[in-house]
Amino acid sequence: MNAMIIYGGKYRSARCYAEILSEQTGIPCCPYTQWTADASLELIVYIGSLYAGGIPGLRKTFARQIPTQASILIATVGLSDPKEPETVTNITAALKQQLPEDIFQRASFYHLRGAIDHAHLSRSHKVMMSLMYRQLRKKPVEQRSAEDRAFLETYGKQISFIDPKSLEPLIAHIQTIQEQRGGSTA
Repeated sequence: MNAMIIYGGKYRSARCYAEILSEQTGIPCCPYTQWTADASLELIVYIGSLYAGGIPGLRKTFARQIPTQASILIATVGLSDPKEPETVTNITAALKQQLPEDIFQRASFYHLRGAIDHAHLSRSHKVMMSLMYRQLRKKPVEQRSAEDRAFLETYGKQISFIDPKSLEPLIAHIQTIQEQRGGSTA
């Protein structure tokens, strides 16, 4: 089966998950900036980090001609806990804004937790995070969302929630697609 794992992110979480998934499935991976559309693809897995509701490269990747026969799996990577329904609702709304409607309807979505190291953020991201931190601290505790609380808990720290086991549902889905299409990935 002709498949590709594509990733987009400014730091390392999406790439880390893409490389782990590639090792475990044998599907090659590359950053969205190096990917070229292939009409023979049967499976596209996109792993992208969340930044202020956006995912680098997602819109650009799926603006290309995507084969109608291709199964599409999209995994987001963020700091907020995807076990929180509000987090998934917010991520889904962001995905819906970035994806063409036909791709959104065809895709299956997964949500993973990533990592952050404030010491290695770009200057502009540090400024943005600082402004957001000050704004959220002023918000009454009872009005803070799960995402707000996660942001405040991780602000200024080096923390990693990256867990290879969280890829298991995605791997199972890939295996199901392989079985349905009658072949292994390569």
